[in-house]
Amino acid sequence: MSTNSSNAKDPLTILNTVFNHSSFRSQQKEIIDNVLSQKNTLAILPTGAGKSICFQIPALIFDGLTVVVSPLIALMKDQVDNLKKKGVLDVAYINSMLDQSTKERIYEQLKKSKLKMLYVAPETFVDNRLMSILKSCNISLIAIDEVHCISIWGHNFRPDYLRLRRMIRALNNPAPPVLGLTATATKTVEEDVQKQLGIKCDVFKASFDRKNLLFSVLTLKSTIRKEEILKTLLKRLKGSAIVYVNFTRTAEELAKYLAVEGLSASYYHGQIKDKEERRRIQNDFISGRTRIVVATNAFGMGIDKEDIRTIIHYNLPKSIENYYQEVGRRKRWKDGELHLALF
Repeated sequence: MSTNSSNAKDPLTILNTVFNHSSFRSQQKEIIDNVLSQKNTLAILPTGAGKSICFQIPALIFDGLTVVVSPLIALMKDQVDNLKKKGVLDVAYINSMLDQSTKERIYEQLKKSKLKMLYVAPETFVDNRLMSILKSCNISLIAIDEVHCISIWGHNFRPDYLRLRRMIRALNNPAPPVLGLTATATKTVEEDVQKQLGIKCDVFKASFDRKNLLFSVLTLKSTIRKEEILKTLLKRLKGSAIVYVNFTRTAEELAKYLAVEGLSASYYHGQIKDKEERRRIQNDFISGRTRIVVATNAFGMGIDKEDIRTIIHYNLPKSIENYYQEVGRRKRWKDGELHLALF
């Protein structure tokens, strides 16, 4: 895509021609305008509200590079692949899964100012080699996805997010504007994100009312075996499902029970150390080879899968933030999507 044409400077034209949408969703236009004014921005939008558009369109308008900090390797690849399918070719990602020759090629593109967007994990963003190259780049915007992870109050806390403040200040002089994006943030997290980044942001919030979701709570007597109720539900329900539990042992045992009962199920939790194994589990779920994943809240961030029809909480969520993140873990929900809680 040529980003120098007059059309490429108009957000609505880009929305129409590149992303094939006729109009902006709630808050998108306001957020984009704020970002284009080079103001620090915090966007708190529910899953499915189109957060990525809020930095992708400015990235195509700005003259310089947009660095996108994203916590998930699979999500970066997914977004970069989708952008390239839409004709946006000057975009790349760097993560630990790339071989050195591929990284070197991307480094050369950065040095020659041939990229408009670069996706990096927070762990990669603090790499000295990459930082030395980024310091020579004209960076127009830093977009931080899942920005609640930077908060000491955030439920998905990752230590490398805390280094972002120092890294951002080490780039342009003055530092480039920042766009933080998340689906959930209490007032405390909202304030703490800005404190940890050392900036003041204009805050934009969209409604969190998801009218196309069906919520149901089943209160079970102590004499009823909860796993049998879960099995019966999953056999009746159509489409893919994520079952959230609080403990790794529960995830493993419940997945094995469901598999023995003839259901296509696997488990996922943060104690799975093998990166290839974690990636295989996620890819099998996305591709449909596995229909059900029983998981702790380590699973699901950034999942983009069309046929997830059910989210089940087998255990009581640890917080209201966890609950909202987990029931909305896909980008596009169809009418009648179901969330169940078994307590």
